[in-house]
Amino acid sequence: AIDVASETIDSAYGLILSIAGEISCLGDLNAIQLADFEIPERLAKRLGGPRWGSDGLRSHLGIKDRPIFVSVVKPSQGLTPKEFGNLAYECLAGGIDIAKSDELLQESQENFLARVRACVAAAQRAEAETGERKLFMVHAVGPSGKIRNLYEAGVAEGGGIAMCAPA
Repeated sequence: AIDVASETIDSAYGLILSIAGEISCLGDLNAIQLADFEIPERLAKRLGGPRWGSDGLRSHLGIKDRPIFVSVVKPSQGLTPKEFGNLAYECLAGGIDIAKSDELLQESQENFLARVRACVAAAQRAEAETGERKLFMVHAVGPSGKIRNLYEAGVAEGGGIAMCAPA
Protein backbone atom coordinates (compact mmCIF):
# COMPACT_ATOMS: atom_id res chain seq x y z
CA ALA A 1 0.00 0.00 0.00
CA ILE A 2 1.15 3.51 -0.83
CA ASP A 3 -0.16 6.47 1.12
CA VAL A 4 -0.27 9.86 -0.62
CA ALA A 5 -0.83 13.14 1.25
CA SER A 6 -4.19 14.25 -0.16
CA GLU A 7 -3.58 17.84 0.96
CA THR A 8 -1.07 18.22 -1.90
CA ILE A 9 -3.52 17.12 -4.62
CA ASP A 10 -5.58 19.85 -6.25
CA SER A 11 -6.90 18.23 -9.44
CA ALA A 12 -8.00 14.90 -10.89
CA TYR A 13 -4.86 14.98 -13.04
CA GLY A 14 -2.74 15.40 -9.91
CA LEU A 15 -4.55 12.46 -8.33
CA ILE A 16 -3.76 10.17 -11.28
CA LEU A 17 -0.12 11.28 -11.25
CA SER A 18 0.07 10.64 -7.51
CA ILE A 19 -1.39 7.15 -7.87
CA ALA A 20 0.19 5.85 -11.06
CA GLY A 21 2.59 8.67 -11.90
CA GLU A 22 5.95 8.28 -13.53
CA ILE A 23 6.44 4.76 -12.23
CA SER A 24 3.99 3.54 -14.89
CA CYS A 25 6.30 4.93 -17.58
CA LEU A 26 9.39 3.03 -16.46
CA GLY A 27 9.97 0.18 -18.88
CA ASP A 28 11.89 -1.91 -16.35
CA LEU A 29 8.94 -2.12 -14.00
CA ASN A 30 6.46 -4.06 -16.10
CA ALA A 31 5.26 -6.28 -13.24
CA ILE A 32 3.56 -3.52 -11.25
CA GLN A 33 -0.21 -3.39 -11.51
CA LEU A 34 -2.62 -0.88 -9.97
CA ALA A 35 -5.40 -3.10 -8.65
CA ASP A 36 -7.45 -0.62 -6.60
CA PHE A 37 -7.33 2.71 -4.85
CA GLU A 38 -9.42 4.59 -2.33
CA ILE A 39 -9.96 8.33 -2.31
CA PRO A 40 -10.41 9.96 1.10
CA GLU A 41 -13.85 11.54 1.42
CA ARG A 42 -12.39 15.01 2.06
CA LEU A 43 -10.41 14.79 -1.20
CA ALA A 44 -13.41 13.51 -3.18
CA LYS A 45 -15.47 16.47 -1.93
CA ARG A 46 -12.73 18.93 -2.85
CA LEU A 47 -12.16 17.54 -6.35
CA GLY A 48 -15.76 16.89 -7.24
CA GLY A 49 -16.17 14.29 -9.93
CA PRO A 50 -18.24 13.07 -12.79
CA ARG A 51 -21.86 14.10 -12.66
CA TRP A 52 -23.13 10.55 -13.16
CA GLY A 53 -20.49 7.99 -12.26
CA SER A 54 -20.79 4.47 -13.65
CA ASP A 55 -24.15 3.74 -12.00
CA GLY A 56 -25.65 6.98 -13.30
CA LEU A 57 -24.32 6.31 -16.80
CA ARG A 58 -25.83 2.80 -16.73
CA SER A 59 -29.15 4.28 -15.64
CA HIS A 60 -29.02 7.00 -18.32
CA LEU A 61 -28.30 4.41 -21.02
CA GLY A 62 -30.74 1.83 -19.62
CA ILE A 63 -28.00 -0.80 -19.39
CA LYS A 64 -28.21 -3.09 -16.38
CA ASP A 65 -26.65 -6.46 -17.11
CA ARG A 66 -23.96 -6.04 -19.74
CA PRO A 67 -20.85 -3.95 -20.39
CA ILE A 68 -21.20 -0.42 -21.74
CA PHE A 69 -19.54 -0.36 -25.16
CA VAL A 70 -17.58 2.78 -26.03
CA SER A 71 -15.68 3.15 -29.28
CA VAL A 72 -13.34 5.72 -30.73
CA VAL A 73 -14.50 6.33 -34.29
CA LYS A 74 -11.69 5.31 -36.69
CA PRO A 75 -10.31 6.29 -39.07
CA SER A 76 -10.48 9.87 -37.93
CA GLN A 77 -7.96 11.73 -40.03
CA GLY A 78 -8.85 13.30 -43.37
CA LEU A 79 -12.62 12.91 -43.05
CA THR A 80 -15.20 15.63 -43.38
CA PRO A 81 -17.49 16.08 -40.37
CA LYS A 82 -20.28 14.41 -42.39
CA GLU A 83 -18.10 11.39 -43.24
CA PHE A 84 -17.06 11.13 -39.60
CA GLY A 85 -20.73 11.28 -38.56
CA ASN A 86 -21.53 8.45 -40.98
CA LEU A 87 -18.85 6.28 -39.37
CA ALA A 88 -20.19 7.15 -35.92
CA TYR A 89 -23.64 6.05 -37.06
CA GLU A 90 -22.25 2.70 -38.27
CA CYS A 91 -20.60 2.13 -34.87
CA LEU A 92 -23.72 3.07 -32.92
CA ALA A 93 -26.16 1.15 -35.12
CA GLY A 94 -23.81 -1.85 -34.89
CA GLY A 95 -24.05 -2.09 -31.11
CA ILE A 96 -21.74 0.57 -29.65
CA ASP A 97 -23.43 2.59 -26.87
CA ILE A 98 -21.17 5.64 -26.91
CA ALA A 99 -19.14 6.86 -29.88
CA LYS A 100 -16.19 9.17 -29.20
CA SER A 101 -13.98 11.22 -31.44
CA ASP A 102 -10.25 10.63 -31.63
CA GLU A 103 -7.89 12.75 -29.55
CA LEU A 104 -5.79 13.17 -32.70
CA LEU A 105 -8.51 15.46 -34.07
CA GLN A 106 -7.25 18.90 -33.19
CA GLU A 107 -9.25 21.09 -35.50
CA SER A 108 -10.88 24.46 -35.88
CA GLN A 109 -13.91 25.18 -33.70
CA GLU A 110 -16.04 25.33 -36.85
CA ASN A 111 -15.08 21.79 -37.89
CA PHE A 112 -15.31 20.56 -34.28
CA LEU A 113 -18.90 21.81 -34.01
CA ALA A 114 -19.86 20.46 -37.44
CA ARG A 115 -18.51 17.05 -36.39
CA VAL A 116 -20.36 17.19 -33.06
CA ARG A 117 -23.63 18.04 -34.86
CA ALA A 118 -23.12 15.19 -37.36
CA CYS A 119 -22.37 12.71 -34.58
CA VAL A 120 -25.27 13.80 -32.36
CA ALA A 121 -27.56 13.33 -35.38
CA ALA A 122 -25.96 9.90 -35.95
CA ALA A 123 -26.63 8.93 -32.33
CA GLN A 124 -30.25 10.08 -32.58
CA ARG A 125 -30.74 8.13 -35.83
CA ALA A 126 -29.16 4.95 -34.39
CA GLU A 127 -31.24 5.31 -31.23
CA ALA A 128 -34.46 5.62 -33.24
CA GLU A 129 -33.57 2.56 -35.31
CA THR A 130 -32.33 0.30 -32.50
CA GLY A 131 -34.57 1.43 -29.65
CA GLU A 132 -31.46 1.67 -27.46
CA ARG A 133 -30.09 4.87 -25.93
CA LYS A 134 -27.00 6.11 -27.83
CA LEU A 135 -24.59 8.94 -27.02
CA PHE A 136 -21.82 10.86 -28.74
CA MET A 137 -18.96 11.78 -26.42
CA VAL A 138 -17.56 15.25 -27.01
CA HIS A 139 -13.77 15.01 -26.84
CA ALA A 140 -12.32 18.48 -26.36
CA VAL A 141 -8.57 18.66 -26.98
CA GLY A 142 -6.29 21.66 -26.66
CA PRO A 143 -4.78 24.17 -24.27
CA SER A 144 -6.76 24.66 -21.05
CA GLY A 145 -8.55 27.84 -22.20
CA LYS A 146 -9.62 26.23 -25.48
CA ILE A 147 -10.81 23.00 -23.84
CA ARG A 148 -13.50 24.74 -21.81
CA ASN A 149 -14.79 26.66 -24.84
CA LEU A 150 -14.91 23.48 -26.96
CA TYR A 151 -16.57 21.55 -24.15
CA GLU A 152 -19.28 24.18 -23.61
CA ALA A 153 -19.90 24.57 -27.35
CA GLY A 154 -20.05 20.78 -27.84
CA VAL A 155 -22.54 20.35 -25.01
CA ALA A 156 -24.66 23.20 -26.46
CA GLU A 157 -24.76 21.25 -29.75
CA GLY A 158 -26.14 18.17 -27.99
CA GLY A 159 -23.08 16.26 -26.85
CA GLY A 160 -24.36 14.74 -23.61
CA ILE A 161 -21.10 13.32 -22.27
CA ALA A 162 -17.58 14.70 -22.49
CA MET A 163 -13.91 13.90 -22.21
CA CYS A 164 -11.36 16.69 -21.99
CA ALA A 165 -7.66 16.29 -22.76
CA PRO A 166 -4.96 18.94 -22.46
CA ALA A 167 -2.66 19.21 -25.44
